[in-house]
Amino acid sequence: MKNFRSVAKYYLNTDQIEIPENLYLWATMNPNDSSVQVIDSAFIRRWTVEYFGINSGIPNGLRDLPVIGTTWEALRSAINSELTAADIDEGELIGKWFITEQDCRSWKRFYSKFVFHLANYVVRDELEVLFEHSTVQEIMSQCNRDRNPFKQEIRTILNSPATATASPATAPSTPP
Repeated sequence: MKNFRSVAKYYLNTDQIEIPENLYLWATMNPNDSSVQVIDSAFIRRWTVEYFGINSGIPNGLRDLPVIGTTWEALRSAINSELTAADIDEGELIGKWFITEQDCRSWKRFYSKFVFHLANYVVRDELEVLFEHSTVQEIMSQCNRDRNPFKQEIRTILNSPATATASPATAPSTPP
């Protein structure tokens, strides 16, 4: 610790910082976050930027989701299709890594993060875009009763042969 302090003191007193040539900084930014737009603009002007779209990269590999009875990728794709069709800003679309394996360990954890985010932030003033119910309270109550909160059109997409990949163990125990 003593050596670190003396080295730090030396550089701070000389107003000199040396950065090795092999130092790389990797970062992600959401340009739709208004709190970082000024910083984002400065970074774009000064650094090399590479755009990654909402469907870029590998899927996160999450399989069966509790109560919904489908894979994360199928649910995410169906929701993004509905959001796009409703002209919701593309910054609100759901990325592959929004949900983690830990988020899927229980239905309550999943809906508390994902469904609440959608209802309270993404389609707050247009709940009918994704949900059967017209208030966040009703949607969360539906979830609390272990029921699929999404509107019939999304359930139909998820139950089609192309996307129905859930195992019987994770299918809803009550009719949607």
